[in-house]
Amino acid sequence: MSKHKKDFFRSIAHLVVLGFIDVEEEIVSVTERDEELVRRTYRLTPKGKDLAETLLKNIPEDVKETIQTLKKFNEMTLQQLHDYCRVKYGKC
Repeated sequence: MSKHKKDFFRSIAHLVVLGFIDVEEEIVSVTERDEELVRRTYRLTPKGKDLAETLLKNIPEDVKETIQTLKKFNEMTLQQLHDYCRVKYGKC
């Protein structure tokens, strides 16, 4: 596993412990080797939403505009995001 993935999952675990996000896991298929393929959905908890709203109120307008620009990526499926990265950057 890459360092970035490890950092990501470490951060997610920390946010779960703090009560800012919930993680929902769903088995989407099982491989021929009996390995479960799991889809994880990450959602802000009410506590996480409160924190996000507080943070959003205190950031500069140019950062808010950047967040709005990046919002399209949040609305993509993982496959759409992967395809976008592959087309835009040649790999993902």
